[in-house]
Amino acid sequence: MKSTLKRLVKLPIRLIPKTKKIIRRMSSAGPTEEFHKFFELPRELRDEVYEYYFSGNIGLSSSNQPSSRNASAILLANKQLHGEARPIIFKQAVFTINLSPKYARLPGRDLAYYMDHRLTPGELFAGSKTVFSQFKHIHLTLDSPRSGTKGAHWQQAVATLLTTVLALPMRRKRMHISINLGNLNPGKNSTTQLVKLASRAYVHHNFKELPAAKRPSRDGLTDEQLEARGTGRAWAERTKPKYRERFCRLSTMYYLGQLAHVSGAEMRLESSDRQTKRVVTVDTVWELLKLAEGLDDGKEVWLVVEKED
Repeated sequence: MKSTLKRLVKLPIRLIPKTKKIIRRMSSAGPTEEFHKFFELPRELRDEVYEYYFSGNIGLSSSNQPSSRNASAILLANKQLHGEARPIIFKQAVFTINLSPKYARLPGRDLAYYMDHRLTPGELFAGSKTVFSQFKHIHLTLDSPRSGTKGAHWQQAVATLLTTVLALPMRRKRMHISINLGNLNPGKNSTTQLVKLASRAYVHHNFKELPAAKRPSRDGLTDEQLEARGTGRAWAERTKPKYRERFCRLSTMYYLGQLAHVSGAEMRLESSDRQTKRVVTVDTVWELLKLAEGLDDGKEVWLVVEKED
């Protein structure tokens, strides 16, 4: 913060002696000293402070999302601060959305449900689409469930991912999506089965091809018509839960690969400690899984899609 104050003094504006005195006091202040004359600073300096405060990933929270430090509660201090800082927070802050099903507004709605209903953008996310569309920097994140946790993690996660991404326009300064794919060690039976499924779907899951051309269109069908057709209900009845989880895990990777291809984003794999990184250029989930081998054996692997203009 002190380095920022030193930079402020050099701004090309005319500082009255009182303002210079305030800045010198702030620059020499100890970590516990309070400052009560913020609004006596020129507007240009206040804007610099707002940009410093809201820079980086500050983990803004919304209803039903995990709370964190440096959240937007500062906007509630008074009307003047709200009016000055609100435009800057949209421009500077990285807005983080946790895609975990436990934070979804309607957690029971999984992929099978949306096979029989229209996909409504943002339906599973608790918050205002109008507000979120104003943010220039978006970070979507999904961690793996805790060990021993039972439930349809991937079946709900892929539905949350789809509805959230569709609700947020991709034309922004920065888009960052990081998904924990779990342990992809080739020696694990779950990984072997996932690779087998990906190999059978090699042609049908090419990132460069739109899946809509391969199945009957849903366009124009109402919820009643989709529910009467019962595609999702039939799939859930004939498919064991573990196989549905495997398919949805594969579908999540496929969707991110297609999103990276369509938007021109970089796609990479990262180790569990987020240190070892490997940029990937692939066309299918099968190729993606093969490249993940040996990245971080015995631990979890993250798939990251990032685009910055």
